[in-house]
Amino acid sequence: MRAWLLTVGEPVPGLDGAAPRLLRTGLLARCMAERGHSITWWTSAFDHYGKRHRVPHDTIHLWQDIEIRLLKSVGYPRNLSPRRFLEHRGVARKFWRQAPAAPRPDLILASLPTVELAYAAIRFGERAAVPVVLDVRDLWPDALVTMLPNWLRGVAGVATRGMRKTAQRSLSRAQGVIAVSTSYLCWGLEHAGRAQRVEDGVFPIGFTKPAVSTEEAVRAKERLRAAGVDESRVICWYIGSFGRTYDLEPVIAAARTLLAAGRRDVQFVFSGRGELGAQWQRLAKGLDNVLFTGWIDAPEAEWLRSRAAVGLQPYAAGAPQGLSNKLFEYLSGGMPVVSSLQGESEALLKKEGCGLTYPAGDARICTEMLMKVIDDPQLRRQMGERARAVFRDRFDGTVIARRLSEHLETIVSSFPQVT
Repeated sequence: MRAWLLTVGEPVPGLDGAAPRLLRTGLLARCMAERGHSITWWTSAFDHYGKRHRVPHDTIHLWQDIEIRLLKSVGYPRNLSPRRFLEHRGVARKFWRQAPAAPRPDLILASLPTVELAYAAIRFGERAAVPVVLDVRDLWPDALVTMLPNWLRGVAGVATRGMRKTAQRSLSRAQGVIAVSTSYLCWGLEHAGRAQRVEDGVFPIGFTKPAVSTEEAVRAKERLRAAGVDESRVICWYIGSFGRTYDLEPVIAAARTLLAAGRRDVQFVFSGRGELGAQWQRLAKGLDNVLFTGWIDAPEAEWLRSRAAVGLQPYAAGAPQGLSNKLFEYLSGGMPVVSSLQGESEALLKKEGCGLTYPAGDARICTEMLMKVIDDPQLRRQMGERARAVFRDRFDGTVIARRLSEHLETIVSSFPQVT
């Protein structure tokens, strides 16, 4: 089968560092290629995390047996920027213009967001008689509104009404709707205006541990030690974007409280970058138990995953995420998770006994939860064992990618073929 995967905002192998961490589309593309399928990944030439253009113009990049088509648009300086909408529209327009000249696929899997690229996929699929499946990864544009201050949300709701209608049109016309969590699938089907069908389903993001050579592991250890990571201390680790749906302030307040109490056995390590990074670094100024590593590659993340004692999932109030990338990454390393994310994440941590949840923005309870895990090695060990077990049973990315590949193959086999 020839499949097109349409996703922006993920690391691109070979262009985003020596060994970028593969996310959902990267893992699925590799899995489907290994199953003998011909894969084309359409994405933006703009690096969402690094805020840079990967290439100066539209480019076809080859990674192993996978064709990656990078579409150049305008880029944007911040996640909340008018240019971000121009970027998304520009990528969608280029896809619409270039898709007819490419070899016709048997299936298109398009991520939502972006609304614009998903709708372009739906229109092309209808014209070319190709089944299109939409993958709900974020509640867009609803999530966009929640990222804004309360006084702006009403105006933003009106401003994004057209985008919401476009998302609804796309979802209602898709051959199938899949999602990263149950609540996201319910949102997608509600916007599609229909009940669940066999073509729909939940496929968590999951996580796949990267293959890291001995040499890469040694270099990663040396780089992180040189940066200040102290593995003799209890490491509380955050990895991810420094964006507006996250809130490191309660965690930094906890670090300040521990330092004031003379607790020098704990280190807080924050790995990532984003628009709030400078603000959080100013807030942590003078705290020698807080370390910002910047963005790290796969070997460095693997090294920290094997040594951190606690995984941090500090979301802002109202964050729309259900089950996040970082949650599965922490579970894979056998880390207890201290989180502020409500809903499905809180329910999972409580049911499986592998983490604790504090109210978003509450520094006092955040500190209490952290100290409860830090000061009880036996509890930390028990939670870690449960974390590994639930990851192995439900969230291994290799297994999820295989299941999703099989699901897509079934959709293609039952779709009327063009003669």
